[in-house]
Amino acid sequence: MKNRFNNFISMREQGEEKSNLSVPSRVKLGKNVGEFMPFIVNRGSRANLRMLLKAFEISDQVGVGYTTIDKQDGEVEPKLKKKNIYLTGGAVRDHLMGKTPRNYNLVTEATASEIKMILKHPDNEYMELQPAEPEIAKEQRYRNLPSSSTKNKVFFATRWDKSGKEMEFTVRVNGEDFSLATLSKSPKSRMTDIDSSDATGSLENDALNRDFTINAMYIPLKNSDGDNTELIDPFGGAHHIKGKNIVSVNNDFESRFNEDPSVAMRYVRMLCKYGDSSKPCKKIVTVIKGNDRLKDIPKDIARKEFFASLEDPDIDTRKMLRTMDDFGMLKNLIPNYSLSDMTPSIRGDRWMTPAWLMKDMNPDDAMNDLSGNGWNKSEASDISYLIKMLNWAKNNFDPNMFYDLKKCKCGLTKNKISDWMSMNGHKSPHVKAFLSHDDSDLQPYVDSPLGKRVNPAYINLLGRTPKGDDFDMARRSLSTQRFLDKI
Repeated sequence: MKNRFNNFISMREQGEEKSNLSVPSRVKLGKNVGEFMPFIVNRGSRANLRMLLKAFEISDQVGVGYTTIDKQDGEVEPKLKKKNIYLTGGAVRDHLMGKTPRNYNLVTEATASEIKMILKHPDNEYMELQPAEPEIAKEQRYRNLPSSSTKNKVFFATRWDKSGKEMEFTVRVNGEDFSLATLSKSPKSRMTDIDSSDATGSLENDALNRDFTINAMYIPLKNSDGDNTELIDPFGGAHHIKGKNIVSVNNDFESRFNEDPSVAMRYVRMLCKYGDSSKPCKKIVTVIKGNDRLKDIPKDIARKEFFASLEDPDIDTRKMLRTMDDFGMLKNLIPNYSLSDMTPSIRGDRWMTPAWLMKDMNPDDAMNDLSGNGWNKSEASDISYLIKMLNWAKNNFDPNMFYDLKKCKCGLTKNKISDWMSMNGHKSPHVKAFLSHDDSDLQPYVDSPLGKRVNPAYINLLGRTPKGDDFDMARRSLSTQRFLDKI
């Protein structure tokens, strides 16, 4: 087994730039040291996926929906030829890396209509749900529709070509989603509008339109109760995983970039997670650096891709940010940022990291910058709030700034604010007092047996009954004093 894998590696090293689509590379997945592990499916492991595989195991029992006349048997209903189903994309990549896949991407040579026949077969007890029309779903590319169902097994279309022909389905089993697509020569990016889906029965042709070799591998799921031990790897993705090389399929990154420039951001994620960020592919760097099409990445997609890299526990935040900066793509998300003082304490977090990069800016300017570059208002406001908290610390926790900070609307948890201040070296009693502060009893009016009356604390402070602006002034003074008393 070891020799077989070594031969495979040797073959790849001798012909790294070449591919032989007529003879795809096949690797046996074993359990010996140094080998990639089999992909196990059974009742105890991936039980929901097992139910989907069972549907395809009996696909040759599914009638095609019409009858023919047989000389011997009379009127009969032809059955489908048994259809295969394969695990692909990031799920295969993560499995080979010893990680549990978060998303399961599946493909089959079955056409869209055949997929529906298989999943609607009475033995499978699936119910097809009708989602939004393709034109509406196009605006919801990253949403799973429909959001709920009383059935434990459902499926629905999630991608169409421009003619409205279905290309991809989401199969939901006991609340877990699986993406199931027909093998296709069409681009895989969901950001690419396909004129007409181009189905294929060939894994190699399907792989040609994937982005990176480590995402263009397939595990045939032939066993729903045990080990699946074959890896089909047309472009040497397994070798590239071992060597920490992020290589575009067929060495044609430019075509993928022209289809969907957001592939550049995925390259950064793959490079920082599975490769060596200090040794990016020169050919890919040439395509990305200074390319005006980076500005064509939709703002919401750019933000989503940024978060995917930022919040991945296996990615070094500092290396990722420097790589994005070097490629010229960070400025499209955060126009005015600074990578100075990139200390080890910086964390990959969708609030704290942008706040760190903009911490020397005016908080209101930072909020406006983010709002104009795809960030929603609440995120931009919360990031601005973190910068305000840091400014307060830089001003020696000036009590005059306390009350305005306390009044600001903020969607961040106390733990998030505490982590942010700790990340910046501020673990003072002022922060603790701020986060534990409660002035809810300092309302202008309180209940009494005779009804609402002015809060006595206000009268004691002023020596008289407050009027007009006195209420705001009194509450500010009382609340601030309570804060100071805690320190």
